[in-house]
Amino acid sequence: FGALRARHRAERLIRMGGFLDAFARDMESIRERRGPDVNAVALLRVGDDELTHSAVLAWLLDHAAGHRQGTLFMAAFAGLLGLDINEADPNRYRVRTEYVGAEARIDVMVYRPGDFVIYIENKTGSGEGMEQLDREFRDMRRTGAALHIPEHRQHAAFLTPDGRAPETGDPDSWQPLSYGDLHGAFAPLLGRIKDNKVRWLVADWLEYVSKWKECVTMDAFSEESLLVARNWRAADDVHQAV
Repeated sequence: FGALRARHRAERLIRMGGFLDAFARDMESIRERRGPDVNAVALLRVGDDELTHSAVLAWLLDHAAGHRQGTLFMAAFAGLLGLDINEADPNRYRVRTEYVGAEARIDVMVYRPGDFVIYIENKTGSGEGMEQLDREFRDMRRTGAALHIPEHRQHAAFLTPDGRAPETGDPDSWQPLSYGDLHGAFAPLLGRIKDNKVRWLVADWLEYVSKWKECVTMDAFSEESLLVARNWRAADDVHQAV
């Protein structure tokens, strides 16, 4: 038995050495292909703070914001909701954050009197309050009526990492959107941004938020994870040795 254990130990050491050598080579190759592994949003450690990410989204949707892209992102977001906006006349629509209605506070509101209103409830980590989305929807109807906006031009969007349906509101009243949906709509627009600072900021934010998922498929695993999976026996040897 002693000889058998010694042989198994020697085999494990060989596998460990081969795995670590191969892992180091493959990781270097991965880093070379990727370039610098830097994300400004991650460095700021904002995490899943809803106020911060709502503010970034509102900034992108605002035609008058400092990004100087006009209605570029607003038109793309409206397209996700099936809403047509008049891009030639953007000056009358407004974007507000933390708007307080009669029953609730909405994270982002975009509106143009007499034309359209969008309510965006953003849930990056916190749960829903008691009847929260029902209360917000009723507020949207009141706002729409006060601004003379027809109901078919009133849109309620429920934004979450995974695009789930709301729990405290009628799913038929809210359109679920994921941050992956935002990435899909906004990322193709990056090439149209001339200013490097704006383009890099938007690209980093989209990269950061699009990674939020409650579950992943094999296609979503990183190259590093797949490398370990392909060499799981050697990786387990390393774990046992430590």
